[in-house]
Amino acid sequence: MTLGSLLIAKLTAGLALGIVFVEFVGHGADGPRTPMGHMTEHVILFAALMLPTALFRPHWMIWMVPLACFFAVALELFRLHGTHVHGYDVIADICGISFGTVTVPLTRAIGGFLRSR
Repeated sequence: MTLGSLLIAKLTAGLALGIVFVEFVGHGADGPRTPMGHMTEHVILFAALMLPTALFRPHWMIWMVPLACFFAVALELFRLHGTHVHGYDVIADICGISFGTVTVPLTRAIGGFLRSR
């Protein structure tokens, strides 16, 4: 494994640990959390999880997408005894994974198209 690949793997693992921390420990937000704010948080966190791989190692996406989906489901299964556990969290996680996976190649394709003109 090259140094760049190792850095991308460590960054992705760090982001995954950050997601676990936010989900289980919380982030110290005062007041009640709104349902849409919670779902938006899931989308943003899982899109951020996919960004290092999508930006720097796009050929890893073939195994990163199923791994991230498994991580999202496992995270919800570990929270079964929590206060606000429902399947919408997994749907929001998969939307974030899809957003992170599609946005970078689409942006690169649009940039390549505009540069060719």
